[in-house]
Amino acid sequence: MGSLQQGRGSTQVLAFGFNMLAFCLLFSALFLPADGYAQKMIPTYHWVYGYVTELLVAQGDSALNASDRPWSACAVEQFVSGAFWPGKGTYTPRLRHLKSYVSVPPRSLDLPASLSLAVTSSDFVGADSPTVSKSVWYRQRATVAFSWSRGLHAVTTVLLDNRVDENPSYVGKRQSGHGCYAEEAYVLYRLPSLQLLFGRAFQLWGPASSGSLILSDFARPLDQISVRFEHKWLWFSHVSAFLDAIGDKQRYLSAHRLDLRLRRRLWIGLSEAVLYGGEHLPPLPAFHIPVLPLFDPAANDRIPGAGDANILGSIDFSCYPKPGLQAYGQILVDDVQVEREYPGDLEPPEWGWLLGCRAFIWHAFVEAEYASITNRTYKTAAGFTRYTHRNDPLGYYRGSDMDQLWFRGNYWLGSSLRFQVHALYLRQGEGRMDKPFDTPWNVSGLKHYSEPFPTGVVERTGRVQGEVRWHFPAGMGFAEITFGYESVANAGNNAHRHTKGWYYSVRLWLEVGRTWYF
Repeated sequence: MGSLQQGRGSTQVLAFGFNMLAFCLLFSALFLPADGYAQKMIPTYHWVYGYVTELLVAQGDSALNASDRPWSACAVEQFVSGAFWPGKGTYTPRLRHLKSYVSVPPRSLDLPASLSLAVTSSDFVGADSPTVSKSVWYRQRATVAFSWSRGLHAVTTVLLDNRVDENPSYVGKRQSGHGCYAEEAYVLYRLPSLQLLFGRAFQLWGPASSGSLILSDFARPLDQISVRFEHKWLWFSHVSAFLDAIGDKQRYLSAHRLDLRLRRRLWIGLSEAVLYGGEHLPPLPAFHIPVLPLFDPAANDRIPGAGDANILGSIDFSCYPKPGLQAYGQILVDDVQVEREYPGDLEPPEWGWLLGCRAFIWHAFVEAEYASITNRTYKTAAGFTRYTHRNDPLGYYRGSDMDQLWFRGNYWLGSSLRFQVHALYLRQGEGRMDKPFDTPWNVSGLKHYSEPFPTGVVERTGRVQGEVRWHFPAGMGFAEITFGYESVANAGNNAHRHTKGWYYSVRLWLEVGRTWYF
């Protein structure tokens, strides 16, 4: 096969071919709602997660583990169908749209195999930021899913994005601003309490809405081998992933997580992750034993690549003290110095924390979060073990040297119409993820070192916006209008550089498809 040449001609062919595929799928589906059950694992960006999270708060019972995602559509269907809902009228809109999306066709239960084709179109029209001049953003996904005997599933999702040129960290082929790649591609085998996955898929560990400190879905989905054990009061997950190489340095990620459910209203989660690599280094088996503490081979095994390993740990909780109220939090520990014998021991702590709450108040749902991450967190002196994948953070999406106060609230004006407000205040220091790891404390004779937080010239961002969403019937998606105002002081950590202005967008989320049963 000939190589794909970069240029306007190939871009037009790529975009035309993908849109023709989308059109054919749309036409063949006859505008039927996509069968969420056939897709098996709901990707973590989906609107389903927001509604389920709100219902968990309403119920006041941690029936689903909100700190280990993605979930299967089957688990969501069982949750919304089997739970008892006091004051059901308050939650009817969310239940209605969730049931429409994850409902299981009765005929599928008696047939061994199914093939699904689905298209998700997420379009933005308008200026969705005061500093962005390009007015149209379309993200289209085409998904093919095959299931056998409700246990074995194969899923492939291809994404087309026309604005990857606006992301300076994007790694991949750029064709006049367009990008097209396989976002997900995995084989999944599910038993009642066990899940095995091989391929490219999302992982999200943590209870927060704005992101996870230890393993988020902000970076591209990981090429991985993963296992998850699920029980009523215990979940255990392990991920072994291949990351993008940096130069001639191969890079790998291994992470595992243990969740315990206590007294029906409390989840406690412990996570540990290691990112390691080296020149032409193969995977190190010791780092990929699911039940072996990851610090052990790094500290005690004399193996190449272990010395430069970047090890992080976190603990999080999710508590439902009563129906309608939830509190949650997460602490990340990267590197904390205990000794005070050498100049290197003056290194400031590298850690982060997040605290949030959610509540139903007079039929409105509100949530607030505060996240703080110190300078140099996620980074190492050996740059190739920085906690990133394809130049994007594997942890919290804002990276290091920042704190953020975040608020969101919504109210349903009818069975299909929702109004939401969103506000945030962000401080971003100069120690961003792309800044090299420095050691200003490593000076002979220095007895004490400290630095402000955030460091250097601090970028300060304030934003407030409103959203109006109208759901289509039968789980087909929604249309949404967003309008807001943003003000940025010291933009890009440049003193006296300020930007501000209004922005708006019109968004269309449409999911259609068809499933054939054999």
